[in-house]
Amino acid sequence: MLNLGEALANAGVVDADKVKEVNKESRAKAEDQNLNLDFEEGKVKWFNDEKGFGFIEREEGDDVFVHFSAIKGDGFKKLEEGQEVQFTLEKTDKGLQAQNVVKL
Repeated sequence: MLNLGEALANAGVVDADKVKEVNKESRAKAEDQNLNLDFEEGKVKWFNDEKGFGFIEREEGDDVFVHFSAIKGDGFKKLEEGQEVQFTLEKTDKGLQAQNVVKL
């Protein structure tokens, strides 16, 4: 399926090389911001309810920081030690951070 830029390039409205360059830059930015859009699974190493953050042990790789705001669901957002979760990863200026955290 063509994106709008590719369709316009095929129609001769815009420069095809420029469209390829912009598409490449867009993909690089997306990869830089989100290392993995697929969900990973892990277990909660610890979570401080009062401070609203903790760490998740990943099946592969280093532990990852988790903030209460990344937890999906209603009510008080907290995690229990040893609880299994699914999440995506985001690269931040402080390192990897869990996003879209779902309790299993």
